[in-house]
Amino acid sequence: MDRSKVVAVNKTLAGRKIPGLGRIAVVDSDYFEGLSNDTTLIANAGSQSDTVRSGSIGNVHGVRVEEYAQLPNNSESLAGFICIPEAIMVATRVPA
Repeated sequence: MDRSKVVAVNKTLAGRKIPGLGRIAVVDSDYFEGLSNDTTLIANAGSQSDTVRSGSIGNVHGVRVEEYAQLPNNSESLAGFICIPEAIMVATRVPA
């Protein structure tokens, strides 16, 4: 996972008329590591990233990147997703 993959997903979402504002990427630890090691993001003098100090990647081409290590294992090999907040639905219950 690197910056170019985020750019490619952004292009796909734009082609499907998904709004660009507020996009968020939720990725597993392997993808987060890949983005954290992308020198285009962390070693670029013009980059806003503070990854080395804070551990946060921040925004990559308008997509806020967050790590979530508990993504479920499934037959699709889900490693993350990019969406807008309106696309998320959360179901919870009171702990037993």
